[in-house]
Amino acid sequence: MCNVASGLTCNSTTHQCAAQVGTGQPCNQDTDCVAADYCDFNGTGGSTCTPRLADGSSCAMSFSACMTTSYCDSTSQTCQPALATGAACGSGNSAPCQSGLCVNNKCSASGTTGLSLICG
Repeated sequence: MCNVASGLTCNSTTHQCAAQVGTGQPCNQDTDCVAADYCDFNGTGGSTCTPRLADGSSCAMSFSACMTTSYCDSTSQTCQPALATGAACGSGNSAPCQSGLCVNNKCSASGTTGLSLICG
């Protein structure tokens, strides 16, 4: 298993854990890039790791492009600050919560929901 929090991703060619890459490097998915970047599928024949977007920026082309402390609001299609514990959130939509957990329409306290990729 490749632990994304430790800077590892699953290489889709070798099916082995590999170090995440930085800005300007080729990528196939967001987890290929370091946390400060996302994989920009720019439509010019290649995808590259690109710095995440600041709050207020348009995220219409990629809902995963916002800073890790933000989310892409589906109505305005702009990056917005993530909501604190106790704030109202949509049922089943955990994206706007800082913790990543929306329970009973309220942002819940943080859990340990780290991402690991099965590789091989």
